[in-house]
Amino acid sequence: MIRLFGQITTALTPGNGSFNVYYGSGADATGILLMTGTPVALTASQTNLSWYAEIYVSCRTTGSAGTLFCDGWAKFNEAVLAGGVFLPASAPAASGACDLTAANIISVQYLRSGSTVETMQVVDMEVTALN
Repeated sequence: MIRLFGQITTALTPGNGSFNVYYGSGADATGILLMTGTPVALTASQTNLSWYAEIYVSCRTTGSAGTLFCDGWAKFNEAVLAGGVFLPASAPAASGACDLTAANIISVQYLRSGSTVETMQVVDMEVTALN
């Protein structure tokens, strides 16, 4: 389980945002995509408002061609986004083949469309092995 808490600031025309989860090096948008969140519209002109997310990654098969399953949820301050977001919004599935013997990491990333002036920071992160 990966628990994240942070703050977000949106611009005058913020566009949409979504959480994606990768297995790989941790570089931007690289590796095996485990989960794609549905983009949701953010509210304009909000400053340093809280958000929270919990991501669960389960190993379905092991080895050099293993598979991972990923789901979770996120909640933003109501002024930024009303209600919570299920991750993914529908049809969760096991990943494609992942080399689970490699020195890779699980990387939670937030993608946005539209403006490039939004900021989003993680101020607290907890990774817990649930096995």
